[in-house]
Amino acid sequence: MHKMNISHIIEFATRNPKILQSALKRFFGNIDYFPLMENPQVEGLFNEWLMFDYKQKSGRTFLYDYYQTFKSVLDREIVQEIKSVIDTNTYQPFCIESCVAGDHTRAYGMKSGKTYDIYDKAFSTELSKLPMSNNETFFCRIAKVNDRWEIFGSNPVFIPVAFTDRYKKMMRGVAVSPKEVAVLYYKPSGDEKDDFTKARKRVDVVKKRREIEDRFELLRKRHHFTGDISLIVNLVLNEGYSHNFADFITDSLKLLGISKKHQSIKILNDVGELATDIWNFYPHKALKGRSPHELYTSQTRDAT
Repeated sequence: MHKMNISHIIEFATRNPKILQSALKRFFGNIDYFPLMENPQVEGLFNEWLMFDYKQKSGRTFLYDYYQTFKSVLDREIVQEIKSVIDTNTYQPFCIESCVAGDHTRAYGMKSGKTYDIYDKAFSTELSKLPMSNNETFFCRIAKVNDRWEIFGSNPVFIPVAFTDRYKKMMRGVAVSPKEVAVLYYKPSGDEKDDFTKARKRVDVVKKRREIEDRFELLRKRHHFTGDISLIVNLVLNEGYSHNFADFITDSLKLLGISKKHQSIKILNDVGELATDIWNFYPHKALKGRSPHELYTSQTRDAT
């Protein structure tokens, strides 16, 4: 049982009507949010986002301001819990690995790349009753309190999707908040539609990477590659090829174990196309972790 009073924190965050109106507009865009807020899940996602993620003009969150305002009058245990939540909370998609009913759920965090034992009696009990296989996905916020990861914020949101290990690796570091997850419950428009479009473009890049990796597996069998695609992805990330882009293709062939005597026109074309796609759709350190495709689309959008 959490000691912090969530409803009191929400009251604190919504006491200024102008700030609340601004937050609602930022969360929902120009659509009519009144009927949407009648959905308990949407309302919960908004309240969670308002507490943890909405930044005021000061740059601070409402949870942090609440902590600073009331830490001198709240019980010591409550203050410690709030401080722990501020310091450790993380919102991300989790893939279920196992569940012990009435105790905890073991899940893989797709943003952090870490596995967590999430202690929530009600959640693990309900989860054990559902006809779910391992690796199905839910979004929620967890925080570490007294050396245990627990659920904070709104109820977890499930999506009936199981991801491959390779896809999970591609999702590391990808940020998501309740604001994006709430879109699952309504059709966005206005400013929110722009945010949704940006999110969809990021998803399109991830889909393209998955297609590239599927194509790599086909070519691996056809041409008997001995190296893994991760070698080329790392080459792109660090731009560690010899001198120029032509050397990048040559170095890719070497990493895949294709000797010169086996470099047929077909292999050269297949590897050349594959390596070019990896170059365009995978991150480069020189581009601050973005791919050339992402950089180009962002510049094109800014110019319009």
